Amino acid sequence: MQFDNGAHNNTVVGSVFRDVSGTSIQLGRYDTFNISDPAGQEIGNQFTDNIIDGVAAEYHGNAGISVGYSKNTVIAFNSFTDLTYSGISIGWGWSSETDTYAQENSVVGNRIDRYKIDLPRVALGDGGGIYALGPQQGSVMKNNWVSHMGSGRGGGAYYPDEGSAYWTISENVFSNASFCSDDCQWLHIWINTIHDINTTNCFTD
Repeated sequence: MQFDNGAHNNTVVGSVFRDVSGTSIQLGRYDTFNISDPAGQEIGNQFTDNIIDGVAAEYHGNAGISVGYSKNTVIAFNSFTDLTYSGISIGWGWSSETDTYAQENSVVGNRIDRYKIDLPRVALGDGGGIYALGPQQGSVMKNNWVSHMGSGRGGGAYYPDEGSAYWTISENVFSNASFCSDDCQWLHIWINTIHDINTTNCFTD
C-alpha cells in the first residue's frame, strides 16, 4: 500500500498485512525534502492498530512500515512480528539534508517482536526496531515495546541514525535483549551528526 504525491489525512486502521514481498505501507518519497508547497507534502496520515507479520519476505531490506519525508504522521498501536529488517523506518536524507519539512511525527505504542531475524540467505546488518533518519522537529517515540532483535551487525532497538535530530524518545522498552548474538544496543547513537535527542525513562533487560 503506497501513499505519496501530496498524500493528506489518509488512515489505515485495523488491517492485516501478512507474507508480503516488500513493505506493508509506504508513505512518501525520498527526494521531496525541499518541497515547500504543502500540497506536495505528506501531511496528517495515520497508521494505527494494524497487524504486520512476515513482511519483506522477498525484498529483505524493507521495513514493516516505511516513511520518507512527512509531517504529522502517526504510527501507533501496531503489532509487528517476524521481520527480516526494521520494524518502522521513518525519515530520510541522513546528514546531507538539514532543512526539510519533516516534523511532528509520532511513533507511539507499537509492539515490534522478532525483527532482523536470521533466515536462510537473510543476514542483514544495520536497521532497528524503530529506525529514523534526518531531522524531524518535535517528533516522538513513546511507549513502544521492542523485543527479540536478531543478530546485530550494527543497529539497535531504537536507532536514530545519521542526521537524526529533535526526537524525544521516552518510556520505551527493549526486552529479551539476550536473543541478539552480537552488537546489540537498545539505543544506537553513534556519530555527531545525530543531535538533540532527548531520551528518558526507557528500560531494557
